Amino acid sequence: MDVDIFIEKRMNNLVKYSSYSRYNKGILFFTCCVFLQFSLNMASAQYVRPDNVPPPPQSAPVQQQPAFLDHSSIGGNLSLDFGLITYVVIAPLYNYHLGKFAVIGIGPYYQYYSEQEPFPNYSASIYGARVVTMLFLPAPASKFFIQGEYDVLNVPDVYSPLNNARTSVAVPLVGLGYRQPAGNKCYTTLAILFDLSNNPLSPYFVAPNVYSPIFTVGVDIGL
Repeated sequence: MDVDIFIEKRMNNLVKYSSYSRYNKGILFFTCCVFLQFSLNMASAQYVRPDNVPPPPQSAPVQQQPAFLDHSSIGGNLSLDFGLITYVVIAPLYNYHLGKFAVIGIGPYYQYYSEQEPFPNYSASIYGARVVTMLFLPAPASKFFIQGEYDVLNVPDVYSPLNNARTSVAVPLVGLGYRQPAGNKCYTTLAILFDLSNNPLSPYFVAPNVYSPIFTVGVDIGL
């Protein structure tokens, strides 16, 4: 009898211990899960995937020149001749290139002329503005161009009865030219033009109905 009671109590204690052990193991397992989840959350908060790394700050973009400057160039004509006869021509141009086959230019024009002999001395100034158009031929003659020019000039009126009288004349010019590369975005030009105005007040006038060639040398430098 005593043995049966002892065995029954022993079995009850084992059942209680087993239940207590399972309870403790459940608490321990739950605690481990909570700790593991917390550790993973902390790790994920500190770890950044390479594809999620924000790009480094970029430097300010290089400022590019306006598009119209890519189609612009400066050039023109300059002539200097000093001596008994002084002849000076200053005629700069701003050119805008319409593709590869057309150029339109605009600019001021100034000419000074003086003679030391015969007496009395003579000198005169001519000034104004001009518009120039160049149309380039297709390859293989792409270095050649047809030039048209329209000058509006203020000139001395030698036919006026008034002293130092001046007047304005329009001078249309046409001709052919040749452009030769002389460096990076730099060209030299040579043109032969003819004055179609037949105006005796034109600085290019020679004689009535005589169209004497006018030779011009210039430069064209891209911006």
